Amino acid sequence: MTNHYVSHWTLPSISELTSKRIASINSLVNSLKFHDVEQDATFESTKERIKKAVLFEPITFNDPKFIDYNFQEDSSYLHEVRFPFTGDKELFLHSYSGLSFSTSDHGVIEPYNNEFKVYVSLNQINPENSIIEAEQLLRLTKNIGKDNSEAIIDFNKAVEKRIDNDLEHKRNELFRIFGK
Repeated sequence: MTNHYVSHWTLPSISELTSKRIASINSLVNSLKFHDVEQDATFESTKERIKKAVLFEPITFNDPKFIDYNFQEDSSYLHEVRFPFTGDKELFLHSYSGLSFSTSDHGVIEPYNNEFKVYVSLNQINPENSIIEAEQLLRLTKNIGKDNSEAIIDFNKAVEKRIDNDLEHKRNELFRIFGK
């Protein structure tokens, strides 16, 4: 088992991701049918569904967990540490302007579902040190997620207002057309 890295040099820009999300609003709103907006409760559900598809959920990490270890042929112990998180994992796989790298950065570790599995080789079984070493390996990844999470706060606020406005216009249009 090894850590799976994505080169930090080739990460697409976070602006590409936000542009894609903004572009999806028109299609999502204009694909609505009258039954999606007719009843207030249904309209609110539709609004939440669209917001969930477009807006970002910021990254929040939970405490790391030592999972297991295996003895290796080179007489070391491979420790597995998991870092669970909530939020949009896409935020880890996009860079932002001004991102700086250390020569010790291997790249961004790819998320697996909503956690990172980080493997650390140590000369002895040591859960505490494995967590410390795994934190170092995950440093760049966590920084990108944290910085992108902060960057999308203003995006979410502005786009949420646009979604509300576009949906209200679409609802009024459908009521005019279908006369109810």
